[in-house]
Amino acid sequence: MANFQFQISAVPQFAKPQTEKNWFWVIQKEVLEMLQRADNRAARRILWAKAAILAAAFGISLAQIFLAKTIFGLIAGFVFSGIFLVLAGFNFAHDAAHGSIFKEKKWNAVVFEMIFGLLGANGYLWKQRHLHAHHPFPNLQKFDADMETQSLIRLSPHEKWLPRHRFQHFYAPVLYSFYTLIWVFFKDFALFFGRQHGHLFPKNHPKSAWAKLILGKTGYLFLFLVLPVLATDFSIFQIGTAFFAMHLVQSQLLLWTFLMSHHVENSFYPTLNQAGNLSDDWATHQIKTAVDFHALRPAACHIFGGFNCHVAHHLFPTVSHVFYPKISQIIYRNLAKTGLQVQQVSWWGGMISHWKLLRRAAQNHMCFTASGKL
Repeated sequence: MANFQFQISAVPQFAKPQTEKNWFWVIQKEVLEMLQRADNRAARRILWAKAAILAAAFGISLAQIFLAKTIFGLIAGFVFSGIFLVLAGFNFAHDAAHGSIFKEKKWNAVVFEMIFGLLGANGYLWKQRHLHAHHPFPNLQKFDADMETQSLIRLSPHEKWLPRHRFQHFYAPVLYSFYTLIWVFFKDFALFFGRQHGHLFPKNHPKSAWAKLILGKTGYLFLFLVLPVLATDFSIFQIGTAFFAMHLVQSQLLLWTFLMSHHVENSFYPTLNQAGNLSDDWATHQIKTAVDFHALRPAACHIFGGFNCHVAHHLFPTVSHVFYPKISQIIYRNLAKTGLQVQQVSWWGGMISHWKLLRRAAQNHMCFTASGKL
């Protein structure tokens, strides 16, 4: 990770908690006690079962690509392969990036790189940006790399309004359909050769990063484009159509899940004070900027890999998502005693709420409260 350099003078500091044993201290204590009592063997069995199910489902879907006799069967093979890979990303690649699956760092790296490689995405870049630009400063303009939209989409009231944004609630959902396709063929290269990621500055990528970029893209294209053309009777056009359909579904599933975890109607977009720092402490900042959906439902957690328990994830990123519903209960119970509230939406409600945010952000003058909420 030494190849990325922080611009130290520009990194804001968080306000300190008022007391040593504040509400977050209490939450941390309860979570630690819960984890010490937890049945880790049962948690591992859950993870292994999910891994087996997803691996089998992906394997069957991949086989369908090469066994299909009709164009509809071919498209089904591609689409379901893409869906199961995204779910694997939610449940395992994300946890592995935070080192929460295995005790050994190398095995987390193997799982992470393997899944990202099958998705056609460069894990090296994503991990740097996710761990060092998104997690420390979510929703903070010019620091959270996940808010970089090349001025195509305006999410924050603090982002410069451009005339094109007045139509973004119409064109953004369409652009979302091409997200993973753009990620595979354009975004990774633009980022790899770019100069800045949020407040991070790439500097002399190591040889291993070059190898991951070149071999990862080559292997992905061979598996999902070249090999199907060589091993099936379908035309290049038919294979390309199925490949495109896979990315349309992948993009919608991946992007809406991410977007509703931070960017909905009443999302909080902080600014720096006159001293160039944040007025909230770290834990408060995480709670204000994250959004939960169905956080107390274990079934939702097993599908989305804890993305639905996003407050729990941002407060305890190195803990396996298997424990997030119980951690969310602890968080909610303790926050009920304070003035802080976790913003919650439903799955469908989150998508609608994000679209309403796009519509409101399309206006030149956005109406938001003194708290920073829209």
